[in-house]
Order: sequence, then structure tokens, then C-alpha cells
Amino acid sequence: MLLIIGFGLHNATEGFGIVGPLAGEENRPSWRYLGLLGLIGGGPTFVGALVGNSFVNDVMFIGFLALAAGSILYVVFQLIRVVAAKATPKR
Repeated sequence: MLLIIGFGLHNATEGFGIVGPLAGEENRPSWRYLGLLGLIGGGPTFVGALVGNSFVNDVMFIGFLALAAGSILYVVFQLIRVVAAKATPKR
């Protein structure tokens, strides 16, 4: 339970990073809209922590780890592609 609370508190702050840039817009969004975007950004983590605490299945555990590893690899490959494009001299 301590880990769930800790991860929840840690990930809750990521919502501010997601919606923070919108606060600097010329037409400032409402607090309700910012809250909704924060909930979209951080809500799945909270729900996932609750489900993960009450449901244990080894096959699903391995599947979700594979999904997470694939997501990380996708992002890493995209970053490598962007860096390579920036490092290639223009003709």
C-alpha cells in the first residue's frame, strides 16, 4: 500500500507538467479544463495502481511488461531517429 501511495504521489505531479504550458496561452483555459487534462494525464496511473493491487495474474503481468518494454523501445528509436536527422549535415 505504501508503494501505491508513493507512486501515486510521484506520478500526480506529472499532470502539472502536461497541463502547465497551457496556462501561458493568450486565451487562458479554465481551471476545469486544466483539471480535466490533468485527470486524463494522471488518472490511468491511479486506476492501474488500484487494479494492480487487487488483481494478480502472471500471464497478464508478463504481457504488460512486454507492452511497457515495447513502448520504451519505440520512444528510444524515435529519439535516435530525431538525433540522427539533426546530426546529419544539410547539403
